[in-house]
Amino acid sequence: MGRGRARDLRQQLESLGIRLGMTGAARPLRQPSRPIEELVRGKVVDTGHGPCVVVDQVYPAGYLHGHIDIATALTYAPGTVAGIGRDPDLRALELNRSAFLDVETTGIAGGAGTYAFLVGIGWFEAEDFRIRQFFMRDYSEERALIALVEETLGPLTGIVSFNGKAFDVPVLESRCIMSRRRFPLSTVPHLDLLFTARRLWRQRLESCSLSHLEPTILGLHRQGDVPSYLVPQIYFDYLRYGRVDPLRGVFYHNAQDILSLVALFALSCRVFENPFHNEVEHGEDLYSLGRLYLQMGMGERAEAALQAALDANLPDGLTKAAVFHLSFHYKRQDRWNEAVALWHRAIREQHERLYPFVELAKFYEHRAKDFEKAEELVLRAVDLVQSSSMSRDAWWTERRLAELKHRLRRLRRKRANR
Repeated sequence: MGRGRARDLRQQLESLGIRLGMTGAARPLRQPSRPIEELVRGKVVDTGHGPCVVVDQVYPAGYLHGHIDIATALTYAPGTVAGIGRDPDLRALELNRSAFLDVETTGIAGGAGTYAFLVGIGWFEAEDFRIRQFFMRDYSEERALIALVEETLGPLTGIVSFNGKAFDVPVLESRCIMSRRRFPLSTVPHLDLLFTARRLWRQRLESCSLSHLEPTILGLHRQGDVPSYLVPQIYFDYLRYGRVDPLRGVFYHNAQDILSLVALFALSCRVFENPFHNEVEHGEDLYSLGRLYLQMGMGERAEAALQAALDANLPDGLTKAAVFHLSFHYKRQDRWNEAVALWHRAIREQHERLYPFVELAKFYEHRAKDFEKAEELVLRAVDLVQSSSMSRDAWWTERRLAELKHRLRRLRRKRANR
């Protein structure tokens, strides 16, 4: 490339607010219309790595976010936290020493080109809840922001986030590396509430995004918020044109996200601990809880939730699933009468399912010793597999038929040797 073309390219880049140098980062072409720290009631903190804007807010005990008293998040047992996270290791999560974390970035792609320009960290101080936000007015202030984030996170021993495992924490880890620092909470217990929300409510809700959970689950309707997709552009407009006022909505958005983390945590724990006393009235939610209880080895709770789900007005697909899971729960407990009743129900209502024929054939062969009844069920299962062969993979059909014919031969030998 000739010098003239290189000079033209540099001029074009600078017209877009990009100056080439050691950092290669965009810098503002215009001075902000007013200092950002005044707009958001923050202050400029000087560090050994330069300045950074810091905003502190305290929400006292009794503060309601939606219809949730956020201080109730402190009242739940370690087993409940492990349950909503479906991870026994989350018993070690100390909520009074955990960071509720949310970052605003220059994009959603991740990687070295994505900057975290606003980092919000919330934590409990006794029953009060504090949110501290760190904002870089220019890319040159990133090292100061990262140093303050590291200092704030240092005493904390856990993380609560929403999609933080996939996004927020990797972004911060990447920015720490770029600043030659270490993200201090990389190995601590981390509860990602996105997965909790999906376990509890995805069967009923069309979306488990935080913006959808707030009005439908938390009873919250934000005022003065900005949509997430506009956040990067608002920051770029601030850098390039000095537009400060729209950033007020970004700070509000970040703080509300953190408060929603606390409220969602508290509500998830409340529902998990006692769904029947905590307004769980939708069959879909009861089914989801039943599945979660089964996965956590909580058989009595699972049975109660799944039975309540079946008594509710479940969609057809979930009714089939609830019958399936509850029947095998009864089988594991040797409660054969209940299991058999559900398998017969499955045959009546779910003609396309193979498992109830097979399970009943096993029961009549090995427990009731009714070989004729068992053979009848196996033959019906063979007919079912053959009739569904056009919609199944050939290997599935061949394997199922081989298993059923093996069972049929054994039953006929037993009948002949009587």
